[in-house]
Amino acid sequence: MSDSTGQDSLVAIVPEKASQLVGSIQEGVSSVFDRISSGEPVTSIVKEGFNSSLNPRNIYAKFFDSQTISSSVRGTMGPSLFSLDNGVFKTVALTTGLLGVKLILNSEFTVLNRIQRKVFSTPEDIVAFGGNEIKTNDEVVERIRRMHLNDIENFVPFCLLSNMYVATDPSDTEVKWICGLFLVTRLGHTMTYIGMKNQPWRFYTFLGGCAVNGYLASRLLYALLSR
Repeated sequence: MSDSTGQDSLVAIVPEKASQLVGSIQEGVSSVFDRISSGEPVTSIVKEGFNSSLNPRNIYAKFFDSQTISSSVRGTMGPSLFSLDNGVFKTVALTTGLLGVKLILNSEFTVLNRIQRKVFSTPEDIVAFGGNEIKTNDEVVERIRRMHLNDIENFVPFCLLSNMYVATDPSDTEVKWICGLFLVTRLGHTMTYIGMKNQPWRFYTFLGGCAVNGYLASRLLYALLSR
């Protein structure tokens, strides 16, 4: 509704600006003919760049007055959905940032354990950090690496789907529940995978994250297909 109103406002402004443009050109042309009729050399008029009415900068300023157009449109349109002024997008952006930090910490955690346990998969790492042989089956490092891979497999769909879901203009409360539930389930998955090493809770937390992604995907498709 707000987009339609804004477009109507913009359409109303354009004829007014076009009228100003035509008036400016007519004024400038009339002035040029008057100066020629009075005997003023044409070269003098050209050197002056015509008069102020035909100056391209003045024409641009009159017709493309972006401040006037944008202020009029802003008066009838609400804030952009993909703006930090929108609480829904702000929640999604914050969640995306936190998930990005989690992935960065996963990488650092993997590297730290590789160095401490002397578990390297390339010869140059052995030379740089010490070690006797290439290892690819250390239980601790492999568990951390699999946890990291599982996070990526779930974080990427969530970030894509949640940001696209903002375009459907959902309620702020719904999005807070969605983002909060996903963060809790993924944090629980990490704890049960690395710390507790517990089943079936690891499966439950994994299933919770998948359920959130499934909900977002279904709601997004419904919004697209119902239009």
